[in-house]
Amino acid sequence: MKKENQDDKYAECRACKQRMTPGNGCLVSHIRHGDSYYSRIKAGDKDDYFPEMTEKHRCHDCGVGKGDYHHIGCTQDRCPICRGQFFLCDCRMDAYRIGCSEYVSE
Repeated sequence: MKKENQDDKYAECRACKQRMTPGNGCLVSHIRHGDSYYSRIKAGDKDDYFPEMTEKHRCHDCGVGKGDYHHIGCTQDRCPICRGQFFLCDCRMDAYRIGCSEYVSE
């Protein structure tokens, strides 16, 4: 009988390819839209959905802690351009349609 790996129950981040396990922040720090690069919003930053996050909190969707980047696809990841939900916003969809979006690691 095959032993189940604990990480198998977590989704994989589309950008950094890590499992979205608690405490495992995304490695992608910027997105490109057209010819411009935008810094992503970290968990607990003033522009995050939960700016009052403390060191003891974790994102309820992707498990990252304060100061880490939410994983791509997380419902709490905010678009650095329009400040909407990144996985649903028009900025991201426009970027995919015109083929000029990419993720950039620090």
